[in-house]
Amino acid sequence: MKRFSPAVERIAAILGLCAVFALTASIFTPDWTQAEEDSSFSPDPGEPVGEDPHVGLISLGVIEDDCYAVHIYAGDEGPLYSVYDAEDGRELGVLLDADEVAEWFPELPIPAMGFPADAPVGLADPDASRASE
Repeated sequence: MKRFSPAVERIAAILGLCAVFALTASIFTPDWTQAEEDSSFSPDPGEPVGEDPHVGLISLGVIEDDCYAVHIYAGDEGPLYSVYDAEDGRELGVLLDADEVAEWFPELPIPAMGFPADAPVGLADPDASRASE
């Protein structure tokens, strides 16, 4: 059997793919869904929906253990702590100072932790990393 030229085969393949696309597009039509904003939901009835109290604060890092994830932020009078459940990320306390963390979460040693200005970043010993080289 005689083959057609490669150019004719390519054109036939392109036309075949276009026909398949047109047929598929005519069968499957996407439905447009419109997300509606539900203003009745609010995690805390006194809080407006969608406002993040951490906006504008500088994050100093996160301390995590098996039960909690503590996000640390720079406050005007010292560090502020937001405590979250480590398992499901549920917010347990927002922008608490060290004394409030000690009162509400006595198992967290936040007040005993020191964050002096001259401490190395990450609280790592720089000499220990050079010893392993």
